[in-house]
Amino acid sequence: NSSALTNEHQGIAFSADGTRLYLVSGFDGALKVYATALQTDGSIFKQLIASIPIGLGGNIVRVAGVSEAEALPLHFSPEDSELERLGGGLIYVTSLDNGTVTVIDPVSLKEVSRIEVGRSPHDIVFMLNESGLLRGYVSLFEEHKIVIIDLHPDSETRFTKIGEIK
Repeated sequence: NSSALTNEHQGIAFSADGTRLYLVSGFDGALKVYATALQTDGSIFKQLIASIPIGLGGNIVRVAGVSEAEALPLHFSPEDSELERLGGGLIYVTSLDNGTVTVIDPVSLKEVSRIEVGRSPHDIVFMLNESGLLRGYVSLFEEHKIVIIDLHPDSETRFTKIGEIK
């Protein structure tokens, strides 16, 4: 398909530097990764570079921070934002059908983790807690609550559910 945007796609996100477009495909249960570039006429060139299985029901895609590969071209200083540095540019995809959040490495484009969070996870946001530790907050559509997951690098409980907000 010459178009990256069709009715089969759910969530959409860009890498911080705009060179990657991430689309969640409801048709085949995959995260589609496109290389992108702005052309002289203002249109976006896109080339499919990966299709990563996440399972049916994929919904929302979010990028946490800036990856090391993006930091230099963007003239990004890790001191600028602790949240940006700790997020590492990891890609998070919620899946309504299987109750998970899939974590994808932005460089290797491989699955890093699949986190069981509960029924019908919808959206995810990232924030540092009062101790400066990176957390993800996932809304659960059917359960009407928010699940907290540990995303802090080098944490013994990284990529696990650690709490709930009802």
